[in-house]
Amino acid sequence: MKILLLGYSNLAKRRIIPSLKKIKNLSFDIASASSVPINNGHKVWYTNYIDALNKSDADIVYISLVNSLHFFYANKSISLGKHVIVDKPLALNNTQILKLIARSKKKKILLAEALTFNYHRQFLYLKNAIKRNNPITNIIMKFNIPKPRNKTKIALYKFTGREYSGSKDRGSSIS
Repeated sequence: MKILLLGYSNLAKRRIIPSLKKIKNLSFDIASASSVPINNGHKVWYTNYIDALNKSDADIVYISLVNSLHFFYANKSISLGKHVIVDKPLALNNTQILKLIARSKKKKILLAEALTFNYHRQFLYLKNAIKRNNPITNIIMKFNIPKPRNKTKIALYKFTGREYSGSKDRGSSIS
């Protein structure tokens, strides 16, 4: 099996590539329009995303680009018959998401959104809120990096000499 990594984001460098290297019988190509090629164990380094999609013999495309490019390259990958995994968010709006789902179903292609918090405790809160507020007409969600616990705050203070206030806006609302 082979994966084409579109984008050379920090997440790709820190998490995706090290994980790919651990999988036996898996090879990968990288496409980056902005980074200088370095040896990461990849087979081919492309500097153009469209060329990479057209030339790579990858079975799966992992898209780790800026959010505004997710829909375009996911759609292009599906049209070429490649399975697709996209860093969150899958697309910028519901219309784009529905188009991707419809095209992937029609072509029998895997379409997945990579989540880092797929079992976060807020999902239990959301599940219970859905039960209490049936039918739901609107959901507004905000993602923030959680405020560190006390031990982390102390370590940050010792390291930086400054108090860490963290994120104050962690709200979600359901109506």
